[in-house]
Amino acid sequence: MGLGAIAPPSFAQITPDASLGTLVNGGLEPCPTGACDITGGTRPGGSNFLFHSFDQFSIDSGGTATFRDLAGIETIFSRVRNERSLIDGLLATEAGSRANLFLINPNGIVFGPNAQLSLGGSFGATTANGIGFGTAGAFDLATTPAELGLLTVAPSAFLYSQIPQPIQVQAGAELVLADSLPGDPRPHELILAGGDVSVEGGTLRSPGGDILLMGSATPGRIETVDGITISPGATWADVSFSQGAIADVVAGGNGNLLIFADGISISDSVLCAGIGPQGSLCSSPGG
Repeated sequence: MGLGAIAPPSFAQITPDASLGTLVNGGLEPCPTGACDITGGTRPGGSNFLFHSFDQFSIDSGGTATFRDLAGIETIFSRVRNERSLIDGLLATEAGSRANLFLINPNGIVFGPNAQLSLGGSFGATTANGIGFGTAGAFDLATTPAELGLLTVAPSAFLYSQIPQPIQVQAGAELVLADSLPGDPRPHELILAGGDVSVEGGTLRSPGGDILLMGSATPGRIETVDGITISPGATWADVSFSQGAIADVVAGGNGNLLIFADGISISDSVLCAGIGPQGSLCSSPGG
């Protein structure tokens, strides 16, 4: 069954939920369209992580959501508690920031035909219920500001406590990261972690960096330290490319395209990965 049959949210808007100090255009009112500037949030003492929380997070066609006040921030973690996210506009961090951005919504995530990114770092979207931080704890829908003070180590896992919802990238969507540069701590990563991941004519690009596509079909956890592994008893979900989808990491012969799935379907799409200084490898299986 195609994901296009899923009904859209009631209407696209960004609404903070007041739990972590997140502000949109300086307040707590919904931002339904146009330019939505996101500030505030919670930064644990001494940490370079910034945590945001939203009741709803969707961007309408022509709209922009920009995360600001990012001096000293390495990674932004944003959770969405209600309704599926439909990203059909521009998702951005402020100019000059090289912060990474994670969007966590267990209700599902769709990148519509007008979706674009303007980020200085990596981007991750997941329908997991939370992200684990080693033995320090997790950032999920229930994490309190006091508990965030423990989350100062690197993220280590995607945590699924229910049957995961899908991630869909529709035709026309352009999830494109900036080129990975020599001064970056590590190559940029474009991560989609479902449920099923379906790229239906959209474009994924991380020039000289990595694209990582994966998901769990069952409750469990996906560990991301010392390789990618899924917990015993859990099952990988499916990843599919169709309708002219593109996944491209090539820049200077570098880049890795990594897919962890129970089933991989590629139809009328192009996948390109770097193979070293002499060039790249592209595959375009037919329908």
